[in-house]
Amino acid sequence: MLVGGALLGGAYYLHANIREFVDSAHRAQGMVVYLAQARSSSGNSTLYAPVVRFRTDRGRDVQFTSSVSNSPPSHSVGETVEVLYELDRPEKAEVDSFFSPWFAPIILDSIGSVFFLIGNRVLLRIGQKTGGDPRLKLAGGA
Repeated sequence: MLVGGALLGGAYYLHANIREFVDSAHRAQGMVVYLAQARSSSGNSTLYAPVVRFRTDRGRDVQFTSSVSNSPPSHSVGETVEVLYELDRPEKAEVDSFFSPWFAPIILDSIGSVFFLIGNRVLLRIGQKTGGDPRLKLAGGA
């Protein structure tokens, strides 16, 4: 249950930071110019991250690689995408899609919920087998 709570806390923290970024981000149209390849952590497959070029509101041309990789690729070269970026740090941009930038909090929240529920169930079972805490019975809590 502790692990689940920690993961849920991490998911909340990430969600709050991403929400702040999305709410304050500038938007631009970008174009996928390349698909960067990387090996999956298991080494069994190739993942593809879109490399996107866009122009900021200030007229600066910026190129960045998305933090989300997929197999098969989620975008193709030449595709137009919506970009979210910070005005003062446009190189920290991200493609505006469901999984990017929300992928990490969704995964943490899902895994954290499972761990929390399993831990909670284990504690309930232990309490049922031991008849509960006798101190709670004396205090009128059980």
